Amino acid sequence: MPRPKVHPSQRQRASEACNACREAKKRCSGTTPCTHCLRRGMGSSCVLTHRPRGHRSSMPEPRSNSISHSGRDLISIPTATGAVRPNISAERSSLQSPMTTLLGGGEGATPAAVFEPISPSESRTTTDVDGSLTGRSVAGSSHVNERSQAQTALEATKPASRMLLNLKGERVYIGGGGSLSFLQLVRGIVSDQIGPSQFSRQGNSDTMLEKESPQAHTRQPGISDLSPEAKLMCADCFHGVTGGLIDVFLPNELEAMLTSTTALRRPQRSIADLVVAIGLQCEASGDTHDREISYFRESQVQVFSGMLEDPDIDMVRTFLIMSFYLLGECRRNTAFLYLGIATRAAVALGIHSRETYTDMNDPKHQLRLRVWMSLRVLDIVVNSILGRPAATAGVHSDLQSLIDSTVASSDDRGLICLGASYRIVALINNIVDTMYDKKEITIPAVEEHLQQLGQWSQDLPDFLRTSPLPDQVQAAGVKDKGAIGRVHVSCLYYFAVTIVTRPILVATLAQQPASGLVHTQLASACLDAAMFTIQTCSGAQRHNLLLANMCILKAIIFPAGLVLGFEIFAKGTVDYGIESAFHNARDLLSYLGRKSPQAALYHDILTSLANAITEYRQRAVAKGRSSYVSKLFNFDRAQSNAPTGGGEASNTSVLSDGQMDGIMATLSFGQNTPVGNGEPGDLFMDWDSLDISQWDSFPYLS
Repeated sequence: MPRPKVHPSQRQRASEACNACREAKKRCSGTTPCTHCLRRGMGSSCVLTHRPRGHRSSMPEPRSNSISHSGRDLISIPTATGAVRPNISAERSSLQSPMTTLLGGGEGATPAAVFEPISPSESRTTTDVDGSLTGRSVAGSSHVNERSQAQTALEATKPASRMLLNLKGERVYIGGGGSLSFLQLVRGIVSDQIGPSQFSRQGNSDTMLEKESPQAHTRQPGISDLSPEAKLMCADCFHGVTGGLIDVFLPNELEAMLTSTTALRRPQRSIADLVVAIGLQCEASGDTHDREISYFRESQVQVFSGMLEDPDIDMVRTFLIMSFYLLGECRRNTAFLYLGIATRAAVALGIHSRETYTDMNDPKHQLRLRVWMSLRVLDIVVNSILGRPAATAGVHSDLQSLIDSTVASSDDRGLICLGASYRIVALINNIVDTMYDKKEITIPAVEEHLQQLGQWSQDLPDFLRTSPLPDQVQAAGVKDKGAIGRVHVSCLYYFAVTIVTRPILVATLAQQPASGLVHTQLASACLDAAMFTIQTCSGAQRHNLLLANMCILKAIIFPAGLVLGFEIFAKGTVDYGIESAFHNARDLLSYLGRKSPQAALYHDILTSLANAITEYRQRAVAKGRSSYVSKLFNFDRAQSNAPTGGGEASNTSVLSDGQMDGIMATLSFGQNTPVGNGEPGDLFMDWDSLDISQWDSFPYLS
């Protein structure tokens, strides 16, 4: 009785072994180079021969120069899971791309396994998914093939969501659109190339650890109240950290609250304490933490002692500002909860509906509009970073025309920045919903999103397209909401471009040098957006616009730096702009890490990635540039124990055959291959092997 057919994703043996493993009768991983050859230092000579078994030889026969072909054959190599991926190789510099090495080929590859970019008049033979040889004419269909090749590559970049455990052991949702998914992908590639490192450490934890809540509940007796002048300085810091994101006060309203000599109503007193807490949170001094916690706790007690029983616009403002404070405290799950409460209260009050705005000359209606805009902006931004659905995304609002007319007639720069943010977060929400929730990642969809973002940037007022003058920044300081508002609006735009084009970048680096023109241009947009993010934040730091705790900017800087670091590692050699931006990203996170444990951890992650890049480059240089000469010995003991010939400099590997098979399967472009749990979105995201504690439990602060 024949054995039952095994699904390709559940196979434990490769369907095709390399020549060396076949001769040595060793178990092969079915990849090029395979794990066995890498351990023996024979990676450059690892070749898979796709010929009938009766006609195989130990090595592929070299092609005769008399064969009149205008190019070489493109060989599609099945992986261990049954998928088909192209074996890609091209002439390289001394620093060979690790992504290309992962896909196959390299120095010393045989001519039959070499791929060169096609020309419009070229015809060649390819191997289809079912193994049959098909002659395909390139002329007249290069554009279609380019689109098809790009689309099949994108099928391997669909992320997956995950349920993690919080501090109390309850399950919380983490979406696949966040930077954690991309971090895991980069960790997998780095681990395969250089073995164990601080960056590629992995474990079996599925716990999402956050900063624990302080124990202080009310203002401590030894901590006195701040003077009105000190509170006004805290208000300036509040404007300097929330500009372009939150604007929930009418002109001069906040200053009147903080300097009032009469007793404030409970909601107003709670809001004033929260503003002071955020101002103290953003000070560089480390001795303000106890006072900051006291103000926050006192405000929290006031909120839960009666405000929930009678919701009003002050309740929405209070929970919105509390959420922003908790984001700075690295308590994201609680901030997510408070944003949901604020959204429910806003819907109950009807501030999302055009029918409730009867007179826009009424300050109360103007305040309601500001609060709704701020709530929607912060809600979508925070949840797009976490990969979660926004609470306000399911609330239908018909206020766009009213907001446009209000912003156009206003000279308040803070409101202008908030209006621009309100428009772009709608585009970000659409991007996350289409590409990461519905997983509809297609080239036409990406181009359509980019066109919408381009139209948004063209409609910006001149104020947001010009940098603030140094004299103006120095005179206004951080209290100018328009200065930091420019930075936040710009970074939201670059963040939107990055999340749209990041799957293209991954597919392009995996396909190099076979990527098409459209693919390459879209990937370049991702790199440009990441560089512009870092350059904008660096300029803000030079102009003293960045405070000690910028909870939104740190979460945007980190994925931008990760994109740049991934490009450097994958390409080996990049231009100066990318290298400089990657270095500046680490400097920015180091600066923000003085008061933010999460920013400090982000800095350590990018630093460990930089060390991994340096290690890989050193190994590539140690191999030499030619196979005709090898280094006899090295004074560096660590390098002298490694092979220095033309083979792969890797004696040990932290990846088992099964793990290597899984990585190779995710880079297959011939078909949408199910990996992991059988879903296309599980590629490169083995959540069970991801040690969340390495990035979320602040181990570097102990």
